[in-house]
Amino acid sequence: MQRNEGVAYLALGFGRTIVDGEKCLRISPEYPTILPQFYSTRSTKENTQNQFYALPLKAKDKVDSDLLSYDLKDAEEDGSLKWIGSVISHEDNTMRDSLSTLGTRVVSFAPILKWDTIPLASLAKEMLSIGKKALGLSS
Repeated sequence: MQRNEGVAYLALGFGRTIVDGEKCLRISPEYPTILPQFYSTRSTKENTQNQFYALPLKAKDKVDSDLLSYDLKDAEEDGSLKWIGSVISHEDNTMRDSLSTLGTRVVSFAPILKWDTIPLASLAKEMLSIGKKALGLSS
């Protein structure tokens, strides 16, 4: 990994998580399957996103502010965690790229980054290239 290759920050929900400097996933678009902050299961639990910001859609949740903070269990209940979540199994302390196991839920973007179900890393590389050109930097 080279610093000139760039970095992308990924989070569940609205970008407030990233803008406010909260826990999110950092990836190198060149090497999207290498996640340095997940070097151990303990590190993964400590460094993973555990809440997200979303618009309140239920009348009882409506408040004065636009965005509310929700727990990952809410994302699992509405189905959105299925596409970006993994589980650290309580049984053998390993990370599984499925929510079908009991354990700690983590935001890993594994289905997208490992299996390229959405070409997110390629899109990030393209955006970095466009940004470099716009700033007059070599690509």
